[in-house]
Amino acid sequence: MFRKTVFLFLWIVFWFALSAQAKTIVWISETNANAGVYYDQGWIDLLKNEGYTVDFRPGEWMTLDADKLATLEAADLIIASRNSNSGNYATDIAEVTQWNSISTPLILMTVYWCRNNRWMWINNTTINEFAPEAMLQVVDSAHPVFEGITPANGQVDVIDETVDSGQNSFIITNDVGNGTLIAQRADDQSVWIAEWPAGVEFYAGSGQTPAEKRMLFLAGGGGGQTAGSMNLNEDGIKIFLIGVSYSFK
Repeated sequence: MFRKTVFLFLWIVFWFALSAQAKTIVWISETNANAGVYYDQGWIDLLKNEGYTVDFRPGEWMTLDADKLATLEAADLIIASRNSNSGNYATDIAEVTQWNSISTPLILMTVYWCRNNRWMWINNTTINEFAPEAMLQVVDSAHPVFEGITPANGQVDVIDETVDSGQNSFIITNDVGNGTLIAQRADDQSVWIAEWPAGVEFYAGSGQTPAEKRMLFLAGGGGGQTAGSMNLNEDGIKIFLIGVSYSFK
């Protein structure tokens, strides 16, 4: 009897561990590549190595239909890559509302989509596309994404300066409306990481309300170099992976 109980317990533990790692992420990106390797392939490899199932179909999501929406709704998480053109996902207000109404958590890694002329998460349009490398300034030190991270004077070095010359793209504001500012650039205070809860308008007058939690986590390099590239160092990767785990529905 004891052996059976132990076996059952171990099986339950194994099953839950397997279930946790079987989470499905839909990765939204386009077909920009170098020598046949997509610019953002490093992120896909990272997530797969963590045990996640990644639905990676570059160029698939620029128009949505019933089948694609069903796939997005069934996923555990959606991540939108910097390897993309924001205009392809915000052709009109109906398309914007369609994306914001998806009831699956979503992490946005590209700054262009969050603007008030795209998905209306942040009431600003001013972009620094080739922002030079800077330290990440922790704003909400109690947030789970910083678990296991030891900031120095409230700052963390998260960028791999060997990728795209250390550049990244940012929106020049730290006003996230009804969201929570988690981290910003240390030099000019531009938002770096932020989140918004489900059911609350992104900012007053946005007219857009997320159906599930949303996170802005800016990474993937700057501009027209190899935009979307894996450009985080070890600490940056740790913060990103915690953000992924934290965001699952």
